[in-house]
Amino acid sequence: MMKSNPLPALEELQSLFEYNPDSGELFWRVRTSNRIYPGKVAGWSGQRGYRSVTLGKRKFKVHRIAFYMGSGIEPTGEIDHINGVKSDNRLCNLRDATRSQNRANTRAFKNNKLGLKRVSKHKGKYRAQIGFHGRKIYIGLFESPEEAHAAYVEKARKLFGGFAHA
Repeated sequence: MMKSNPLPALEELQSLFEYNPDSGELFWRVRTSNRIYPGKVAGWSGQRGYRSVTLGKRKFKVHRIAFYMGSGIEPTGEIDHINGVKSDNRLCNLRDATRSQNRANTRAFKNNKLGLKRVSKHKGKYRAQIGFHGRKIYIGLFESPEEAHAAYVEKARKLFGGFAHA
């Protein structure tokens, strides 16, 4: 995980940007160059799908600025996109989260052949495991992938509550 830059003061952000919490868009309030002018959508989309903006020589993720400007609360951890859509920066879709909570709200990896999060084939059966606070927790071996996934979902809900994503 890349450590993010500390955000500028809220007052500075409010002087530079206008944030629409319903659409999730961040707009420039000031002209800083020929390409940046009032009313223009701030930032660009990176390879991973997150929007970023540069202030001076420092790069910031738009979702962190959006959360801070929309809630008035400076994020202490990572910002989790509740619906998993990295470009959806509506305030109702953003929440402050620990690294562990943010990872709990992810989909199955693209290379997962079964399509079920944290379920894999192991010695003719199906293994379920979960990550929690940087450790891998073995849940068990099951006869079917569906049984293994159900056990994973139950454990994820116990450990992560509303952050759990099946």
